[in-house]
Amino acid sequence: MSEVFNELAIFTKVITPPEEEFKGSKIKPSNYLIQNVDGFNFLLCREIEQTEIEWFKEEKLFLYEGKTYVMLANLPDEEHAMAAINSYWRAIKELSQLRDLKCNTNKFDEEHAKYIEENKEKNKKIAYSYAFNWFGFTYNGLKSDYGFDATIKFNTLEFEADCIGGVTEYLSVRIDLEEEKLITEIDNNPLFKSVEVIKFFIDDTNSKFYKKLSVEEGEALIKEYCRQAKANEIPHIELTGSAIAFSYVD
Repeated sequence: MSEVFNELAIFTKVITPPEEEFKGSKIKPSNYLIQNVDGFNFLLCREIEQTEIEWFKEEKLFLYEGKTYVMLANLPDEEHAMAAINSYWRAIKELSQLRDLKCNTNKFDEEHAKYIEENKEKNKKIAYSYAFNWFGFTYNGLKSDYGFDATIKFNTLEFEADCIGGVTEYLSVRIDLEEEKLITEIDNNPLFKSVEVIKFFIDDTNSKFYKKLSVEEGEALIKEYCRQAKANEIPHIELTGSAIAFSYVD
């Protein structure tokens, strides 16, 4: 495990989710860390729990003020880092169809508990969207910064309420450049034995464009992303997915 913190960094900034934007949401977005190490490279990292450290033992980890962060990307400036973070937050709100943030908290909790119970009775499965930032990717002839999400269904052995830190503790999701496909790795756990990718989603962070993709379309785009990355057509490559949006599925 590589644990690093560069005390000589020009600056280190912790970005926390805006409380008002996620008020009443059962999904708690992670904190992020931006570190400018040399005036040219800006590292974007995501805070992880202690229970997640073993997953990321092969990744570069940063210790800062008692918290552990995993490096997601090396970006050209703070603006690109914030664009990536905002893309994560936007995906959480869009994909999970967050309720009106002005709703009464008690009413929300009651409705949410009912939602969980109804899905439990219907034997629904848990699904999470795993997000990637595709900076400088060319899609349909347009080079831009895209958010790319893979929705993964967990074949749960027992029902769980939505909680990042439940089933997501035991699954890592990444893109393999050489194999040109999405890789899911499951740790031994009491909750599920297998997972299934059920759909994909792409959106342009610089416009309002977005598109829901079938599994076949998503897999084809992953191959194209890998091709562009290996051809050095993509300036900053991100291969590790972050769990962001929760839902129940059949």
